[in-house]
Parts: sequence; C-alpha cells; structure tokens
Amino acid sequence: MKLKIPALQGIGNKVDGLLNLAKENGWDVKRILYVGNDLNDYRAMQLCGYTICPGDSHYKVKELASVTLKSFGGNGVVREILEDVLEIDFLEILYPE
Repeated sequence: MKLKIPALQGIGNKVDGLLNLAKENGWDVKRILYVGNDLNDYRAMQLCGYTICPGDSHYKVKELASVTLKSFGGNGVVREILEDVLEIDFLEILYPE
C-alpha cells in the first residue's frame, strides 16, 4: 500500500462492499467520492454522490463520472485528484511561509 491508507481490495461485489463500508462508518453514500475505471465499478459509482475516473477508463464509466481526469490509471491519478480537482496546495502544507 504505497499511500498507506486503508483500501478494500479483491471485492467481488463492489456495491455490497461500498454499502457495508458506509453502514459500518455511518456515512451517507451520496457524500462518498468514488474513483473507478471499469465496468465492475459502474453500479457502485451510480450510488455515490461524487465520482471520478482516470482518462483511460471504459467509455461508459467516463459518461457516468462527474470528473474525467487527464491522467491514466497508475500514472498520477491521486495527485491530479488532490491538486487539480480538490485544489490542495501541498507546497503550502509542507512548507508554509
């Protein structure tokens, strides 16, 4: 886990996994940001209020996503989400004046 954050992996049914995660944590699914790229993400993405996909995602996922990134999967997706979509300035966080 390069980012050192918890992640659900190897889930057969992403809808059930998402709903269970939301229920366990008391989260409203409509306030979850879901990042997906392929058809196995499609139904889970339909449930979430915010959706993002990499630029090389399946065309149906691109049609569903709120934001389609310029970067492709595995090539700066998280950085683009944080810096460009969420507008987090890491220089300011790491090296405040």
